[in-house]
Amino acid sequence: MDIDSQVSASAFGRLVNISQQAVSKHVADGHLRKGGTLAEWLFDYCEHLRVQAAGRGGDKQADLAAAKTEEAQVKAALGRLAYNEKLGTLVMADDAAQAVVNWAAYANREIRGAVERLRQALEKEHGISIDASTLSDVVEPAIERIGEFAGDVAEGLTDSSE
Repeated sequence: MDIDSQVSASAFGRLVNISQQAVSKHVADGHLRKGGTLAEWLFDYCEHLRVQAAGRGGDKQADLAAAKTEEAQVKAALGRLAYNEKLGTLVMADDAAQAVVNWAAYANREIRGAVERLRQALEKEHGISIDASTLSDVVEPAIERIGEFAGDVAEGLTDSSE
């Protein structure tokens, strides 16, 4: 085999112990020069293997960079969690969800109580009678929306923690 002569895919494959199809794929991917000599293909193939072994190979390089970036982001996030845990400022999602629901229940009780006190004060001050259902027709839908919103927020908190 003349090193300066053009070589076939099957002959090169036998030389480096890969299939003719693998050689053709290397040519198609641009790792081996189309119509190259044995010397050129040996050089190109060895260079391709060296680059891959060094972790700088084409798509693998992008994958490696993405993996390193993700690893750095995870490490930073874990560091922030540990730091907040030491400070005592870390709140578990289930605890936050329960706090939102409890806040909504408290707000609903306070709103109902305030509306009732307002009704009584207006009746006393103006000597009138106000039907409680008139006020509840206005207030209850708002209270219901607050409860639904709190439930949605709480569900979102617990769903994102799983």
